[in-house]
Amino acid sequence: MAGLIFVTGAPRSGTGLLADRMAAGPGRRCIPQPVPLVLSGLKQAFLTRRAAPGQPTAYPLSDQQFATYTSPDEFTSYLEKAIPTREDWTRWLDSMDGYSGQYTRPATPLSGVEAMLGQPPLEAFSRYLIANYKTPGAVKSIVWKETFAEEFVPGLLAAGHHCLIIVRDPRDSIASQFAGRGEQFVGGPRPLLFVCRQWRKSALFALAMSGTPGFHTVRFESLARNPVSTLCDGLPPEIAPDADEIGAADGTPRNSSFSDTSVGSTQTIGRHKTHLSAKTNAFIEAICAAEMSALGYETSLTPGERKITIERGFQDAENGRAELSHYLWNESRRDEELSRLNAIQRPDCGFLPKAFLFERAYDRLRTAGNTR
Repeated sequence: MAGLIFVTGAPRSGTGLLADRMAAGPGRRCIPQPVPLVLSGLKQAFLTRRAAPGQPTAYPLSDQQFATYTSPDEFTSYLEKAIPTREDWTRWLDSMDGYSGQYTRPATPLSGVEAMLGQPPLEAFSRYLIANYKTPGAVKSIVWKETFAEEFVPGLLAAGHHCLIIVRDPRDSIASQFAGRGEQFVGGPRPLLFVCRQWRKSALFALAMSGTPGFHTVRFESLARNPVSTLCDGLPPEIAPDADEIGAADGTPRNSSFSDTSVGSTQTIGRHKTHLSAKTNAFIEAICAAEMSALGYETSLTPGERKITIERGFQDAENGRAELSHYLWNESRRDEELSRLNAIQRPDCGFLPKAFLFERAYDRLRTAGNTR
């Protein structure tokens, strides 16, 4: 499975920009979102096998917190041992027919299935991508990009691949979903708590995987301000892109929520201040502040103000997805978030797997200025 660089992160965090820049150089090809519903189908099969309740299976690539919790280790073990059938692969690939979230589609969608048979999922994915996109003498390295797919990172790392998670100030990431042309890229409105927890998922995996061979966290802000230093100087030589090609990269807007913004422009930094209300920004910070601090983002709310903001809650004006109604704010969601806040702030509390996924990530949160 040589030559695979996997890029993932929360929606509107810069996954496309990072993948595009990582493919700068001879012999590299960026393959954005070739198998999103295959990943979802595979996670669904795992959840079904575990007899998971209905909420997680309604959106398989979930935030993995509270009601949607699944053990990252259990899923990685499943990826290493499961052998999907021809019918499984065919069904999952066929499910993307006409799906707008599949950005890259081979001329013959079922091409490469034969190479997948009899293989565990991660080896099968690599063989599928190589069969469809790796050209001898031309494409030597594939940069594979998906969103919502952080749970695949531990398994890919264990298999010897390089994985990058891009993180962005959650307020800007969410502004890019809720304002401008954001709905064009992410679909109908999603509850604010859902997108906050999806961002936290990225942050928790980034904190937990830090220091693992082959893993790298990239901050969108650093990438936008100085892509050459961030990628060419900050990553190992074997995966660092070509500095000259990055310097000459086309800055024409492609999938920006704000059409006046060039690719990677620093104008995208801090946009939440003008595109989100003060109440929305405060709620996002209250929910995400611990991870924000651990990743180096500035926060303004005191620990006490975070608690008050969570107690007040947030009522979404619109939810365009019935399958995400679980995330609409109520007393249960409030109690979950308060229990999580207490586990971070109070010295007499301990690790809650359903709230933090990884004990290592939890320890990072506790030591990042979040404990009272």
